[in-house]
Amino acid sequence: LTSLNRERGLTIVFVAHDLRLVATHATHVALVAAGQVTAGPAERILTSARLSQAYGLPIQVRQDDGRPSITLH
Repeated sequence: LTSLNRERGLTIVFVAHDLRLVATHATHVALVAAGQVTAGPAERILTSARLSQAYGLPIQVRQDDGRPSITLH
């Protein structure tokens, strides 16, 4: 999917609950939690505070090579 997106300029929409998969492949994210949607560039949406609140778990997000790296604690 990433190759199709980059090589052909295709927009690809996928739904996933695996945060590592999302962090690896998504450039933009829509986070749905408690009846609310927060959407935007992945680096703005995939933050420790937003994900911890959405999932009700402590989640740490770090930047590795410009992409989020997500760890559940």
